[in-house]
Parts: sequence; C-alpha cells; structure tokens
Amino acid sequence: MKFKFVIATKKPSGTRLPIHDFLDNVKHDGIDVELDIHYGNTYGLPKLYNKAIDNSTDFDFIAFIHDDVWINDHQFFSKVINSKFDVIGAVGGCYWGVPKGFPIDEK
Repeated sequence: MKFKFVIATKKPSGTRLPIHDFLDNVKHDGIDVELDIHYGNTYGLPKLYNKAIDNSTDFDFIAFIHDDVWINDHQFFSKVINSKFDVIGAVGGCYWGVPKGFPIDEK
C-alpha cells in the first residue's frame, strides 16, 4: 500500500510540520508513506496539486493537506484504506460535519 501526503507551505525547508508528529506517533506498518512537502511554496494550490497528481500514478492514496493540519486519529490509515469513498474532505470553520459512514474522533 502506497500513501502520499502532498503539503504546500511557505515555511523554510526542513521546518517540522504537524504531519511529522502524526507519522512519528501512528503505526503505519505495511504502508509506504511519502511526504511531498513543497517548502517555500509560491505556486497556487491547484497548480501544485495537479502537478502532484500527474507525478503520483503509482500511489494507492494521495492526501492533499495544509501545513497546519493535525491528524489525531490513530486509525486514520485503516479508515481511509477501508472506506468506500473516492474523495474525503474536511474544511475548517465554525462548524463541520463528518461524512456519513466515516466514523472519526470529532475532537
């Protein structure tokens, strides 16, 4: 199983991001995880994400996340792998909901 996280950030190269903490603390045995972090990014997200898609034909899953996103679910990989969805998304704001059939910790 190959999983790729694509992250754009204006932060300088080598900056530790929340995704690093997530991967340090969550078991992902049997899952090949690649971080495609674009430090010092000046491109628009659509251009960067489309390029990442074009360069990711051998991955099972691709996640596009912001540099400040914290993933707190220790079952994240198994839930994504076992989901029946083609696209899973969440947006920040005052209120958000969890997609039906995708039980996650709402904290």
